[in-house]
Amino acid sequence: LAEQNKLQEILLCVQSRDTMDNPKHWKFDQDDFFLKSREQMEKSLKDCFPKEDFTEALDETVKIAESIDFVFPKAEPVRYPMPEKDKVNYLTNMVRAGVKKKLSSDLVPLEKKYKDRIDRELDVIVKKNFVDYFLVIADLIQWTKAQGILVGPARGSSAGSLACYALSITEVEPIKYGLIFERFIDLNREDLPDIDIDFEDARRHEVKTYLETKYGSDKVANLPTFAIFQGKSALDDIGRVFKIPFSVIDKVKTALIQRSGGDSRASMTIEDTFNSEVFTEPKKAMAEFPQLKYAIGLEGQVRQMGQHAAGVMISNDPITNFCAFYQVRGHKVISLEYKDASDIGLLKIDILGLNTLSVVSKALRLIKLKDPKTIDIYNMPLDDPKVFEAFCKGRLFGVFQFDGQAVNQVCRQIQPKDFESLSAISALARPGPLNSGNTTEYIQRKNKKKEITYVHKIMESITSDSYGIVIYQEQVMRIMREIGEMSWKDTSEIRKLISRSQGVEKFNTFKDKFMPGALKNGLTQKEADKIWDEMCSYGSWSFNKSHSVSYSIISYWTQWLKVYHPMEFYGAILSLIKSDTKKKNIMKEFMKEGYKILPVDINLSKRSFSLEKEGLRIGFEDIKGIGKEAAGKIIKGQPYVSYEDFNQKNLKNRVKQVSRKHMVDLGAFDSISGHGR
Repeated sequence: LAEQNKLQEILLCVQSRDTMDNPKHWKFDQDDFFLKSREQMEKSLKDCFPKEDFTEALDETVKIAESIDFVFPKAEPVRYPMPEKDKVNYLTNMVRAGVKKKLSSDLVPLEKKYKDRIDRELDVIVKKNFVDYFLVIADLIQWTKAQGILVGPARGSSAGSLACYALSITEVEPIKYGLIFERFIDLNREDLPDIDIDFEDARRHEVKTYLETKYGSDKVANLPTFAIFQGKSALDDIGRVFKIPFSVIDKVKTALIQRSGGDSRASMTIEDTFNSEVFTEPKKAMAEFPQLKYAIGLEGQVRQMGQHAAGVMISNDPITNFCAFYQVRGHKVISLEYKDASDIGLLKIDILGLNTLSVVSKALRLIKLKDPKTIDIYNMPLDDPKVFEAFCKGRLFGVFQFDGQAVNQVCRQIQPKDFESLSAISALARPGPLNSGNTTEYIQRKNKKKEITYVHKIMESITSDSYGIVIYQEQVMRIMREIGEMSWKDTSEIRKLISRSQGVEKFNTFKDKFMPGALKNGLTQKEADKIWDEMCSYGSWSFNKSHSVSYSIISYWTQWLKVYHPMEFYGAILSLIKSDTKKKNIMKEFMKEGYKILPVDINLSKRSFSLEKEGLRIGFEDIKGIGKEAAGKIIKGQPYVSYEDFNQKNLKNRVKQVSRKHMVDLGAFDSISGHGR
């Protein structure tokens, strides 16, 4: 718009870290770079060429514009590289073979419920044209695991798919834990399901490189992120470029209306604050510094572009056929946000990095150094009494998702003796159930301090694992379907409301659809009302059990390592953490559990923490002032017989930043005969 030329000038000052009072600040020479009407265009041309008539030229531009029928090109869905006619059979055979391998033997044939579930899932996958997507993901996971890269057991709703389990995309057996396939694939949506995958963070880049090799580097790129001017950041920038005192900006920021990102007026907090009758300080500030009005125009605008932490887009054809690239820190990033990229047919895969998986992978490698016997982490039994004893005693430091204060307290009170309890803890140690009192109710029922009751016997089959309390979204979905006989469409809508924390009011809009089925199934009006009220109060914050089970498996892995291989577990954590403060805390916990931290030794220390019989030895890179390169050169010269020997060897290696005093102060020469501390 014509009046936005000043905002453009301000944005250039924000970008160049300049101020508006600098006469040489960056700005355009003209102020008419906006989309003009025909009348404005005629005036501009007449001002430049007063003797010319541009009527015909302007008429022709309209004719040209009207003759153009442009549609943005769309990418075809990504195809798995194999003959089209063979894909359905290939996927079907892979899934059936995978289920048999994992769930049956010659002595124990596959149960009917598994056969029926696989038939149902495959039918949906084929009908919805998801075959290529499943083959692409399965191929990616199989390659990753073959390279020895640790992959998470599952994440989110994909754990509800038996097909994903059979293809080793996930390692969670869904029927065993009562997980629902329809929680994963919404039967009413045509867009692809979202299989989010966790990889060990340290090797995540290898996964993306494989995709580039498989599908072509010109067909794979990162998804962008767009940082938006929020209310407070817009005020800060306006304050800086116009040199408005900090005290004035802080008063306005203190009064600023707060809104969540999902609110339709989320990008209008400054305007509404200035117009509010309640707040006086912003009005005073505006009267004194009218430049503050420009903050209204900035709020909600794109501030800068970045690279998405995990999202990777894939296409059948070069991505530049459909959109432009940006270079962000040396990486190719597409110019479209996720929704627009999906609308033109690009496939998104989330390659999520999880540091805990790097820790587990490193610990397993350290264990193998002393014991060549392979630990099959994916098929580890989840019923070890010693592991659960450690959970019950609150030995949770370093245990994935269990070392926070709230979950620690809940774990101590629940005293988990089985895997189902671990999953419940993950769901119950959250603000919703904690604040509602439902966590307390669960604990009392589990510990037999309160009677387990069911509103109706039909509820027992759905909530017996959680002592009659609704704590999972899957339970809500089963209640809607099995008791209320509601459609999958309505059930899915309710699930979305829960996921978005939409609250009781919107939940209640579905009550009329629930009641007929509930009454038909033999419930009285009073019983049906009570079940609905429980779902509104408890179910509205219920947690995704597929995710809870998946991440509880990683919690179990870390606790198992801590119980049976503590030195390797702590050594892996310490070698992967960069923060000195965190390292000190971990070392304290390690020593608190009765283990030793050994000092730096010029002949025994490695790059980072290393395992010895007596404890963990501090590495050279953990000494302030010694970098990766210097540490490598010191290790290369081991063993040393004297300081002079060290000095002579490392003069050749040009290790100049390590002084004798520095090394002696740290005890690095303790192992050399004749050299004490």
